Amino acid sequence: MKIGAHVTIAGGLPNAIHKAKKLGAECIQIFPAPPQMWKVPDRDPREIQEFKQLRKKSGIDPVVFHSIYLINLASPKNSVFWGSIGSLRKTLEIAAQIEALGVIFHVGSSGEKTFADVLPHVAKAFQEILKSTPKNTFLIIENSAGAGNLVGDKIEEIGQIIQASGADPRIKVCLDTQHLFASGYNIGDKKGIEKLFADFDKKIGLERLIAIHANDSKSDCGSNLDRHENIGKGKIGIKGFKNFFSHPAIKALPIFIETPGFEDTGPDEKNLEILKTIRKELKL
Repeated sequence: MKIGAHVTIAGGLPNAIHKAKKLGAECIQIFPAPPQMWKVPDRDPREIQEFKQLRKKSGIDPVVFHSIYLINLASPKNSVFWGSIGSLRKTLEIAAQIEALGVIFHVGSSGEKTFADVLPHVAKAFQEILKSTPKNTFLIIENSAGAGNLVGDKIEEIGQIIQASGADPRIKVCLDTQHLFASGYNIGDKKGIEKLFADFDKKIGLERLIAIHANDSKSDCGSNLDRHENIGKGKIGIKGFKNFFSHPAIKALPIFIETPGFEDTGPDEKNLEILKTIRKELKL
């Protein structure tokens, strides 16, 4: 189990490695561009080469991208739908260039429509993205907290998206602990965890689970509110994370924190140390 964090690429890709080393991160998640902007720029080949060299020297692995925030593959607006496809395509291309695992993203919101209404639309988007992007990168669905008719807050929905898209082996899943908790999965409880992974294996397949976002929750279980908290300070708690990390389904997966930080500066060394202590206690 590698324990890492979302880190900034401000100043260039190589700075992400410097930041990760300072935090003690063993794996990293990065944005391809400012997350509130559509344009994902090309990266200079020299920058990419330096990043790869620093990464190899540091031993930081894996690296994943998180998509921009504007992605909505369920949108009825052509500009948003095709803009989302274009952004994910571009990010997957850059992911291949820097030898990243793939791109983690949220599917989007169905708005006033039902999940059944938008499912064919979403499946078309997946197919468009996968047919024209590097084969050695993964398209990684992240579960949502559920507010605002967000698609993919339930394991069943993610499974249906994968099947409707043709069950391409490049489609993988990242589970966010806070989003799971907010969408009604009590992952602080051993029985709840067992039920979650049994459901996941039946409806998706555990072989598709390749990453975890470890975030505590400010909001209650089943609230559908996306509110991240520092590890041990939220509703999941240290005991909950110990229970969650104990499950064999995640013992070999990379863990990325997206916590607010104990000084409100974002993912920090203290949150990482708490998770590393749990890992040590569990002998993972």
